[in-house]
Amino acid sequence: MKNFKFKTLLLALLFLILPVFLFAQSTPSIVNYFLNGQNTDTRFNPNDGGTIEIKLEANRSVKFNTVAICSITDAICSRTTATKYFTQTTRFDTAFVRLWDGKKSDGSIVADGNYKLKATIKAETDTEVTSIELSTPLLIIDSTISSPPNPNPNSGDNNPPPDSIPDTSDDGILSAHESPVVISEVTVPETFKVGAGRARLASVHSPIIFRAETKGLPDGETGHYQWSFGDGGSAVGEQVTHLYYFPGEYNVVLDASIRAGAEAVARTSVSVIQPAISLGSFKLDRVEIINHSPREVNLGGWRMTQGSTVFTFPADTIVATGKGTMVPAVYLGFSPVSNVPLTLTFPDATVALTSVPAPSQESLAVMAESLRQLSAKLATIKATR
Repeated sequence: MKNFKFKTLLLALLFLILPVFLFAQSTPSIVNYFLNGQNTDTRFNPNDGGTIEIKLEANRSVKFNTVAICSITDAICSRTTATKYFTQTTRFDTAFVRLWDGKKSDGSIVADGNYKLKATIKAETDTEVTSIELSTPLLIIDSTISSPPNPNPNSGDNNPPPDSIPDTSDDGILSAHESPVVISEVTVPETFKVGAGRARLASVHSPIIFRAETKGLPDGETGHYQWSFGDGGSAVGEQVTHLYYFPGEYNVVLDASIRAGAEAVARTSVSVIQPAISLGSFKLDRVEIINHSPREVNLGGWRMTQGSTVFTFPADTIVATGKGTMVPAVYLGFSPVSNVPLTLTFPDATVALTSVPAPSQESLAVMAESLRQLSAKLATIKATR
């Protein structure tokens, strides 16, 4: 009888422990997705100041690595293609709540249409990240309506303002102060952000320097910076150099991360032109370079060679479109002569143009004599007819 009671108790304990064990080992997933507290398609108009509350609930405690908002037609829906991208918190939780104001990361309002979510989550004990696409309910941007008020405008600590990701769960002062404003003694970590720099104009075969601009980088952190240059090229580093071989419009994407787990993405653009350059008049004391391109051209790093002498243009030697610049022989280090080829090369040593040497006086004399003899023969032939 005692043995039966012991087995019964052991079996009961097993049924109590097993679900907990299975839950702890289950693959992390999103079990609830709400827009303004409802699991239904939701319309709003960002043009009239409307916002929408996005709430995700997981089946276990996870870190929400990334949450991207993408057009419903975006088959990839990654950080580089997303309309809006939320960087993650560093804490583990079962819920993710953000307010979205219908704007892109650059502050511009998104176009009317249907938008979905894609989240990547990771449990604390897992080594792999789970990616989950949420196509329902839909976020519907509609500039023709008046946005309804957010039913949960003050939903607590899990609802920071748009784009902010404070994580003060482990620090802070317990206070009865009624204002939601952070008490001055509390230190709120600054969100890690990154920039890829301004839009650029460059010419083919000319290197461009890119530098990551960071904000909120913790002390002692250097960060990891991965660049994609839009032409198949890539590089790693806080400051990198890239060279384009063909003209065109290129999108440059920078993915940055730090050891604490925070990630950020930024992008910029580069307009690359094929410069149309010619040599104007050149004399013993100067050489003229003319820019026929539709855009200004930076000759920094270009080289001018005559014989064994090489001159390198200093950085930011810019020639306006349709204009020319005179380069004095005193800077060139040689006196240009018309009977020796003058070569202009890009910074990567690709030849941009080579001048045709003018004939020497001896060559001109020989040509003149040949023409005189040919003229005499023609006159003789004509006289005999």
